[in-house]
Amino acid sequence: MTQSAPPDPVQAAQVAPFLWIGPQPPTGTSLKAAGCDAVVLCATSFQLRDEAFPGVEVLRYPFEDYPHPDPSTWDLVQAAAREVATRIALQKHVLVTCIEGRNRSGLVCALVCYESLGAPSPDAAIARVRQARGEIALSNAAFVEWLRGRERRSVSS
Repeated sequence: MTQSAPPDPVQAAQVAPFLWIGPQPPTGTSLKAAGCDAVVLCATSFQLRDEAFPGVEVLRYPFEDYPHPDPSTWDLVQAAAREVATRIALQKHVLVTCIEGRNRSGLVCALVCYESLGAPSPDAAIARVRQARGEIALSNAAFVEWLRGRERRSVSS
């Protein structure tokens, strides 16, 4: 993550300084070799043990990519964004993942961009994620609607 394009098989894209988004990450030393300090696992179906990613801090915030998320999902997303923002403030390279690196990871990254990294609006934060992962990112309309309804406040508070 210390370079502009992480080597395969990481397949991550940079959203902002120290913030990366990607699909289900490879196990082993690939993340550490790419310069990743922490990985956030957002997919409920991909929650491996810490040992699967040697030398990398593993943060678990599993939630589903449903069109009508459970209300508790929003609390979990906010908690994940706070943890990511804290590490970025310490200049740690953080990779936020889900199965395809589009919706769940996109939601967390967009919230960090908006509430902690200075994106001027939820739409600007969404655009950053889509620029990194393609227009297919944040295709879950419920996630986009929730982001657009957010009041500006720091996720680190």
